[in-house]
Amino acid sequence: MPGVQFKADGRGDCVIEATASVYKQTTSDLLRSGSTLDRARSSSIMDHLEGMLDRDQRTAKMRYLTSDSDKSTGSRGFFSSCSLLAKCDCFRRTDRYGVKYFIGNTGYLARRLRSLKNVLLVSVYLILVSLPPTNSAPSSIRMQSNGQRQRHEQQPKWINPCGYPNNCSDPEHGAGASTVSDKDLVTQIVTQTGVALNWAKEFKETYAQRTFNKNSTSLHKMMEDQKIEWLELLPKKLGEELDQEYLKNLVLDDTLLNVYRYLQTIAVGLEQMTWDQEDRNGDFINEFRVMEQQLRSVLCELQNTMCEKSIPIQYNVQRDVMKDEYRRDKDATSISPRDWIIFREYMNTLEYVLQTFRHLKERL
Repeated sequence: MPGVQFKADGRGDCVIEATASVYKQTTSDLLRSGSTLDRARSSSIMDHLEGMLDRDQRTAKMRYLTSDSDKSTGSRGFFSSCSLLAKCDCFRRTDRYGVKYFIGNTGYLARRLRSLKNVLLVSVYLILVSLPPTNSAPSSIRMQSNGQRQRHEQQPKWINPCGYPNNCSDPEHGAGASTVSDKDLVTQIVTQTGVALNWAKEFKETYAQRTFNKNSTSLHKMMEDQKIEWLELLPKKLGEELDQEYLKNLVLDDTLLNVYRYLQTIAVGLEQMTWDQEDRNGDFINEFRVMEQQLRSVLCELQNTMCEKSIPIQYNVQRDVMKDEYRRDKDATSISPRDWIIFREYMNTLEYVLQTFRHLKERL
């Protein structure tokens, strides 16, 4: 991938780096180009996504140790043939969370780099979509009409979120057994879910105050029992802990598939929320786009884990799960309760993912 380099540093480590710098260079170039760019909004998005890169070192810099001391770990004998002269043919990664990853020169690494490229492309998209309209009113209306027709023709963001060829059925995926442990894969799910949940919780107060003129606690109590029939019912509500007996019965493979479906269903609602914000030039266009991207990142971690474990994804949630009665043009007052319920269940589902996979991690 252009801008991604494998090199050895002074400590004898193999390093994959430059993703963050490539991203920042790309976004800074966009900010400098064109006088019509809304710099405040674009900078806000860029700052947030750079923060994501800083928090998740996989997307900023990956260090793979190849020193003799690493061979003593005894992890599947993976480093028995590794050396600095091997030009980074095999790696061990340790990120700031203390998570260790063992990666071969095929399969997993290739998929991670494709996932990384996908994140960069979507990040650039987030900058571009904040460009204010410069055309005349009739032209803008025609463009909006064309855009609405094209929306349902595009592949949903939640289907194959990592952008893997043939949904992991490519030759690279079948090249050999995974070199990444289940515990390490689950840790990545927990980490990315935590990033998405923390951001959503920080945003919910602003959203509640500006949309309903209430704090989020009062709003949640007022609408706690209101539901949307096509959203999955989970065995918990927002802010609650799962029952220990429920957690004891969880199985990793089944949980991966179930959670993937739950989050895909939420993604359908988030997409419509974003479309409505775009059509009405709403106050939270950028925030909803960020949530869509963060949800896609969590789905990508789930997809990658199922790819590594050779779990086939036989079903994907489609847009028609959200019926027309929930999509019809309505004024902002009537769609706000719908949006809060979807947003609430988005946070609740992330809490569910965090609690279930933390429990599963302890058992691995």
